[in-house]
Amino acid sequence: MPREFDQHKFNDDLLLEQADRDVAARRYPTVFHALDHLELREYFQLFDPSAIRAKRRSRIAGFFAICLGCMALMLAATEHLVDPASDTLPAFVVKNLPASVVSLLPNVSRSTSLATASSLAAISSIAIAGMGLLFARNKRQWLFQRLMTERIRQFHFQTLVFRLPDISASLQDDQARDDFKAKRQEWFEAFKKRMDGKLDSEFAEIVRDDPQVDAWLHEERGEPTEIKESQHLAPLFRAYRELRIMHQIDYANCKLVDDQKLFSGSPPRQAAVLRNAGYACIIVLVVIHFLILIGAVSQALFWTQFRSELSVIVMIVAFTALGVQTLEQGLQPERETERYQQYNIAIRAIRERYDNARSQADKIRVMQEMERAAFDEMRNFMMTFSKARFVM
Repeated sequence: MPREFDQHKFNDDLLLEQADRDVAARRYPTVFHALDHLELREYFQLFDPSAIRAKRRSRIAGFFAICLGCMALMLAATEHLVDPASDTLPAFVVKNLPASVVSLLPNVSRSTSLATASSLAAISSIAIAGMGLLFARNKRQWLFQRLMTERIRQFHFQTLVFRLPDISASLQDDQARDDFKAKRQEWFEAFKKRMDGKLDSEFAEIVRDDPQVDAWLHEERGEPTEIKESQHLAPLFRAYRELRIMHQIDYANCKLVDDQKLFSGSPPRQAAVLRNAGYACIIVLVVIHFLILIGAVSQALFWTQFRSELSVIVMIVAFTALGVQTLEQGLQPERETERYQQYNIAIRAIRERYDNARSQADKIRVMQEMERAAFDEMRNFMMTFSKARFVM
């Protein structure tokens, strides 16, 4: 199926698709075995699709929690509009209800119906957002699995940084290449043993308030990698620039694009839509209060006839603004935008230093900076959304 022209291609840095592997094999034939890791790709695919689904379910649950909370407040606000003299369900409602339902509700009043509906909506909102029903489990699954996918990605590129002596040795012949793959599989098994069944403790370690959280997934623990200058490694440095540095710049650029969609996954677009919705509520409130002021001063006919209705509209608009603010707290679009802007600036500076490096040793130091920056960006992401709530 052809890709949409505006659809960003994610995860091609791991060469998930055969087309990506074919291109990499042509561009970097001598070091392709270091870039191509079948077991890592298969392991990544165990987590990435379910992380996407869990994120979607989490956001939907949060959205419904906000809608139900707003509905509860709005129904409670309209309850006093019910005329006590005719406190029954409207005829058009009774007419459209099944006969079996009408027979069960012969004496249900409007006020009772509104109060019941308001209570049910409030309880449902609290259960979803406040108590975590539907929302918390999906958010936990999303963050844990996203943590796993990013640590897999970091393992792959940290291998290119910290295992350069092994990669250099693997360039000698086919046997050396097979030996490298066998050792890489041992490193990968150690990584999986560290992560499997321990995502909760790994997540707690990542989000704790300590700037010295360990970013490294190899035994070297961030120690400088020492190698002899070799032209045979030049393709690997070019591949790292394309697949790691440039890919992360493209990713940050993608997240900063305003796609002009009403329901968008772009943080800048989300921020703009929510900001405009908040401004619209303020404008509506100003207009209504202006009308109320005119009516109160002039005792106009509409003031005496629609005084209660205008008060209810004011409350409904205010509750809508509260819902918009709560949605913003859950999605965190402003903070997301700021985070991607800072990451974009940092990676562009890293690219400049990488391109201006005078030796492979200098490039290796910049690569380590890149891996630290990628880890810190992931950590900020986890800390932001571990605290995000859809609670009114």
